[in-house]
Amino acid sequence: MKKNNEKFLTIDIGNSYIKMAVFGQNVELLEYSVFPTKLQSIKQITKTIESYKKLEIKQAILGSVVKDFDLIIQSIIKENLKIIPYKINQQTKFNFDQNGYVEKGIGHDLLALAQYSTLKNKNAIAFSFGTSSVGLFIKNNKLVGVSIAGGLDSSYETLVKKASLLNKIEIDKNSMLPYGTDNKECLESGYHHLRNGFALSFISSLEKELNIAQTFIVASGNAAGNFKNNYKINVDKYAILEGYLNILITNSK
Repeated sequence: MKKNNEKFLTIDIGNSYIKMAVFGQNVELLEYSVFPTKLQSIKQITKTIESYKKLEIKQAILGSVVKDFDLIIQSIIKENLKIIPYKINQQTKFNFDQNGYVEKGIGHDLLALAQYSTLKNKNAIAFSFGTSSVGLFIKNNKLVGVSIAGGLDSSYETLVKKASLLNKIEIDKNSMLPYGTDNKECLESGYHHLRNGFALSFISSLEKELNIAQTFIVASGNAAGNFKNNYKINVDKYAILEGYLNILITNSK
């Protein structure tokens, strides 16, 4: 049985960003940090993990799609917190039927997102907007299928590099402009339509298989933002990290 004051460290190493969170009792978020997935970030990551010593963290879980960073971060945790982080494997227990996706090599972050979603509802549609745009279809607590497309940020970066008339500028990724009247607004509008369009297409394609009104829909990831359609999409940037937390607790019993 877990002590009420026990604290957990969850880390997600993605292709673009490394996200870390410390949770307390009742899934209380105590600390949250984000770093680019670059070697230059290691010094700051080490400093941040060192600062967690005062929290007396007893358990950690590490999910990764970048093996080189996986080993580096694992070593930093072991050295500073004196614990070995749990890693998802073929014996990991989930609260949903992963349907062989672990063996197929699905990203740990997507398994964590599915875990989070099925805590909310046995029927769920989940989106991860990061390096790639991903849709998960979950029915009766079973991960039925996955859709993967190019990421919003990578699409934007490619566009401004190749389009000679477009300079790279800071855009509001939460903008829901239907159209723009200058380069900035036009890019914001396009970004919105790409995100909204992927979500809208994926959800509408499942209407014959799910009662959408009784389905939990969530979006997470660094490029998740506002949506404008007829569906209720919950945006939770901590969903994946919270999913890792539940996987850790489930496999610690």
